[in-house]
Amino acid sequence: MPTQPSQATAEGMPIDRAQRIKNTAEQLAKSVKAGNVNPDYDFTNHDTIWQCMRLRSGESLTKEEAVAAFNAAAMGINERELPVDRVDRLAKELAEALNDWMAGEFMAVILPTSRGGDFPIMFGNIKNQREAIAHQAGRAL
Repeated sequence: MPTQPSQATAEGMPIDRAQRIKNTAEQLAKSVKAGNVNPDYDFTNHDTIWQCMRLRSGESLTKEEAVAAFNAAAMGINERELPVDRVDRLAKELAEALNDWMAGEFMAVILPTSRGGDFPIMFGNIKNQREAIAHQAGRAL
C-alpha cells in the first residue's frame, strides 16, 4: 500500500484509496493550472484526465471517478483564486475564443452583473467601433 509523508510521522502512514485519489487530483489540477503539463494533452478531454489520474495515482479508476475527482480539485483551486486573477484568466480565455468567432471581427464588452442587468455581455463589430475603441485604448488600434 502506498504511503504519503504526514506531519505526524516522518516515514509516512498508509493512506486510503479515496485520499490518494483526492491528493492525485489536487496535484494534477495544480500542475494543469500552472501549465506544468505536456501542452499536447487536452484536459477538457475526459480520456486525458482519466489516463493521467490512473497513471499518477496507481489506482484502477473508472473514468467517472477520475473526472469527478479532477473537477472537484479544479473547482477548489478556483474557489481560492483572487478576483483579479479570475478576471484576468477569463478575459484571456475570452480573447482567445473571440479569435475563432465571427472571423475575429467582433469584440466583447462585459459589465459586472450588478450593473449589466439581464445582459451584462455585449458584442460589437470591431470595425464599427474603431473610434470608440481607439479613444478608450489611447489610440492603441
